[in-house]
Amino acid sequence: MRKTLLSLGAIALSMVSTNTLADEKSLVDKTEYSLYTYDWQTQTYIKLDEPTLYDYNYYFYNANGELAMEQTSFCQYRYTYNAEGKVTKRTQWNFNGTQGFKVSNTISYEYDENGNLVKETAVQPTYTQTTVYTDYENGVYKVKQSLDAEGNVTSETHYNLTFDDAKNLTEKVVLYKDYASGEYAPSEKYVYSYSDNKLAKETYYSASGAEWSEVNASEYTYDTDGDLVEKKYMAGSGDKYQERITKYTYSKMNASYTPQNVKAEAIGNNRIYVSWDAVEGATAYKVMYDNTLADATATEFITPTLFDGEHDVTVMAIIGGELKNMSDFVSTTVTDPGRKPVEDFQITSAIKQANNWGGYDYILDFSWTKPETESIISGYKIYIDNGTNGENPTWLPTASINDPEVTSYQTQFGQNIFQVQGGEEVNWGYLEEGYECKIWITAIYATGESEKSNIVTMNVYTTDIKSVEIDMNSPMEIFSITGTKLNGDLNSLPSKAVYIIKQGKNVKKIAK
Repeated sequence: MRKTLLSLGAIALSMVSTNTLADEKSLVDKTEYSLYTYDWQTQTYIKLDEPTLYDYNYYFYNANGELAMEQTSFCQYRYTYNAEGKVTKRTQWNFNGTQGFKVSNTISYEYDENGNLVKETAVQPTYTQTTVYTDYENGVYKVKQSLDAEGNVTSETHYNLTFDDAKNLTEKVVLYKDYASGEYAPSEKYVYSYSDNKLAKETYYSASGAEWSEVNASEYTYDTDGDLVEKKYMAGSGDKYQERITKYTYSKMNASYTPQNVKAEAIGNNRIYVSWDAVEGATAYKVMYDNTLADATATEFITPTLFDGEHDVTVMAIIGGELKNMSDFVSTTVTDPGRKPVEDFQITSAIKQANNWGGYDYILDFSWTKPETESIISGYKIYIDNGTNGENPTWLPTASINDPEVTSYQTQFGQNIFQVQGGEEVNWGYLEEGYECKIWITAIYATGESEKSNIVTMNVYTTDIKSVEIDMNSPMEIFSITGTKLNGDLNSLPSKAVYIIKQGKNVKKIAK
């Protein structure tokens, strides 16, 4: 059976062959391009001379020829199979910026004796969602229910299906339940047409009273082997800005193409040494560590410096210019023993001054000692927790120091808590009177962020703060550290320098 990705029935599962002896042609690249752009000055759609990249998906296969991983523009999906070659689990891995990839959610699939998908369970950190599919006809379900973690039905959708003589789905009407009346009302409709039993066009309609209005349509083109090579998406209502074209690329997979005996070993400077056995006919290899594909000409590879934590590695051979089957993932953990925290963090001065909004600003000067380490420091970050955020302190964007040699800094805090939508209290560079505000600093290394420094506790009721009244209408004057008056505002001046700011009677020193 040829591998193909199905989208009909609102599920996208991989149908695969377990034949690993002969070459199997498999989809490896799905790239979507925009056909139009919108000119806001003339308020017209302009057809592009060259389509521009809109989105992409890359597909990778294991030694069994099964889809092992899908790489999207924002995450990875990894697939697990049963003995019948059915997908039993899809795990989403997101790049978290400090420790390679981590699991964000999983979807598990269950099937009946006919191979129909009957249950889908999605597990995320904050909730579990179950979807049940029933009443199948020609392999397409007619009822879909969503259940919460307690098994209660939260929504139910019915589908009216129409098939042609070849059992191809030609129309699907989506009916949503009105829980007030208990009736099912049509809301969406999909119409499918075929050529040589292959899907040629899919048109989507939405209900507008008793009428149907076309929303969009997709046309499909195939090559002489019957493989999908192009999909053209056309938006309804003349919204050409949404029109896109998708190109599909294939490669032949075979178990003999799979690199064997892949090993990954952590070495110095948070790097990983990867080795594997040569693959016959391979002219080069690709090594994937986390979400990065790197070139290798021999049967070994050393990654660049990575963040602390666990990292996944896999290897693929390039044969005849095509990327082939991927090896199983190998994981290893790297740790930088030289990533030391900042020491002797302290507030050296604190000034309270009135602002234009009827409140006060707090000008704090900090100092610290640079860690003694052989690991490379790129800068520092200052954090604050005013007692309301618990384990979720806010990093202060204005207090990000991109110079490892700087050991003092001045920054400004507001007085109150900022309320965001929904009433959630977040700390965005503010000090709350009456609370013990905890402030600390971290060092930023090439391998990740250090642990907290010592924590400085500050209560603006009790801390010895010098009050300064400022005429906020006075012009701001900026001087270099040597006393030369400078033109322009602070944002336009070079970083990694110290400036003297004078406004009215207030004078302060700022490290930018």
